[in-house]
Order: sequence, then C-alpha cells, then structure tokens
Amino acid sequence: AKDVIVATYDGNIYALQLTPGNIKWKYKNWDITGFTADEKAVYLTSSSGVVFCLNRNTGAKLWDTQLSSGVPTLPSVVEDQLIFGSSESHVYSLSIENGSEIWRYNTDSGMTARPVFASDKVYIFTNLSVLHIVDPFYLIPSH
Repeated sequence: AKDVIVATYDGNIYALQLTPGNIKWKYKNWDITGFTADEKAVYLTSSSGVVFCLNRNTGAKLWDTQLSSGVPTLPSVVEDQLIFGSSESHVYSLSIENGSEIWRYNTDSGMTARPVFASDKVYIFTNLSVLHIVDPFYLIPSH
C-alpha cells in the first residue's frame, strides 16, 4: 500500500496510508527541522543537531548521529548517501545504512538551503551567497 509522510506543528511525523487514509505510525520529536524519504526509510534533521533514520514501514528508529556543532539543513538522499549542510561551515555525507560519516566538506560559511543533487553533482548555496559544486562520489575516501 502506498503511504505519505507528513510533519505537523504538534511535533509529530506521521506515515499515512493513502487508501483509506489511516495512520500507519507516528513518531514524536519536537525539534524536527526537515525530512526526506526513500522506499525504505525516513531521514530527519533536528534543531538539536541530531540526524536520524526511521524505518518507513514501522516508524522504528534505525540510527541517529549527533553533529559536533550546528543545525543541519534539510537532507537529500544521493544513492547510498544522506547529504545535508549545517548552520556552521560543513556539508556532511552519512551512510543511509548506519549513519556513519562518509565525508565532510568545508564551505567556510554556514547554510540554510538544502544541498541539491543534479547531473552527478551536489550544489550547495551558502549564507554568504557562494555556490559550491562538488562531486559526492569523488569525496568518498578510498580504503
């Protein structure tokens, strides 16, 4: 069954079945600043600097990651990476599987806009009106 994910002003994230419109699950968190979802999970950012992942079918928390500083922007899923900026001066890439950091990119300025993925690049617009264009796959450290 298809569902839709919604955030409400009362601090809840809901998964609603489109037909017949029943609540599938509800997750309470007062400081959610944004979210995105894919087929398997819902990825949320919060004003307390925590990024976390919920199972899309059940609403169960799968992982969370605390940033060292800053408030994260809305996140974007790029293949197996969750990419978001911060009110400090970094763009982060976390593994969608477990929340571990894949890479971090310094922009020398904070940002409030969501990083946008298009044509195999991530476009980042900072609070100082600087546009950074990065290859999210090139920044992955080799092992």
